Amino acid sequence: RVFNSWWETSCEKAVRNLCRAVYPVFEAKGVAFPEIRFRRMVAQWGNCRPTRGVLTFNLRLLAAPVRCIEYVVIHEFTHFLHPDHSPAFYAEIAAELPDWRHCASTRPQRRKGGSSIPGAFPPEKRYCTWGNTVLWKFSGAAGNACRCRGTSCFCW
Repeated sequence: RVFNSWWETSCEKAVRNLCRAVYPVFEAKGVAFPEIRFRRMVAQWGNCRPTRGVLTFNLRLLAAPVRCIEYVVIHEFTHFLHPDHSPAFYAEIAAELPDWRHCASTRPQRRKGGSSIPGAFPPEKRYCTWGNTVLWKFSGAAGNACRCRGTSCFCW
């Protein structure tokens, strides 16, 4: 329970900070700051309800690389401008995040033994990363804690 509480709080904080960081771009285009919600999702990173002014994000999003979290936030905000996935929608994303295609192909998937976000913790890596930064290698040393399920490890 402690871990789950910490995980959810950390995810909410990270995503809310990214929402505040990208919002000025969308504010300049007439988008009102939305209500931000979080929940556990099986097949989506997030979703947008443009008519209600609500963005909902997956609580597992924190396991993804930072650049992919940025992509999800920008993707969902862009739905306030283009509620579809038209060429204009993707052109809008590309204007803010030119390398968006790298993250767009990665989606949460159910896996035997639990859920994980593919690519977040490749099996060959035995260290904890945040984006491209290695936080620490798993050494079993005091202070390095991790919770692993299959090839997905969450550390704190």
